[in-house]
Amino acid sequence: MADKRKHISTSGSELESSISEVVVEKQMKKKGKIVASKGRTIPETQDESMESQIQDLRVELKLMSDKLTSFIAKNDSFTKELVTKITTQVKAEIVKPFEKRIEILEAKLFEKELDSDKLSRKIESLENDLKKAKESEQHDKTCIIRVMEKQSGKINELEQYGRRNNIRIAG
Repeated sequence: MADKRKHISTSGSELESSISEVVVEKQMKKKGKIVASKGRTIPETQDESMESQIQDLRVELKLMSDKLTSFIAKNDSFTKELVTKITTQVKAEIVKPFEKRIEILEAKLFEKELDSDKLSRKIESLENDLKKAKESEQHDKTCIIRVMEKQSGKINELEQYGRRNNIRIAG
């Protein structure tokens, strides 16, 4: 049977070797095999397995922490620029839905203003029509009054000469 374990070279820094050990251990755990690496055996019980995983995570976190510390210490201005760029992007992402909502509301407001203008013009035209109707009604009333005065004079004259008053009965 062929050896399925990967061979790790021991050259390089101590961190590189510890990371490669972690990678090999993770690969072997996936396959479900117990492998000895530099005199260490992978524990078979769950508690020991969890402890080894926690230890591996600690090593990885320490490595990341060291790299971040050196990165921040070296590139302070670059980090500030990066942080400002990220914050502006986050602000843009937060504001984006509100901008869409504002545009929708502005469009609705514009439509309402158009409707309002249309209705105000209609009200003005109806008021003008009402004013004209009142003026024509007033004019018609004055014409009717004049005609009534003329007709009342004619009615008086006709009453004087009506047949009833002109007939005399003798006897």
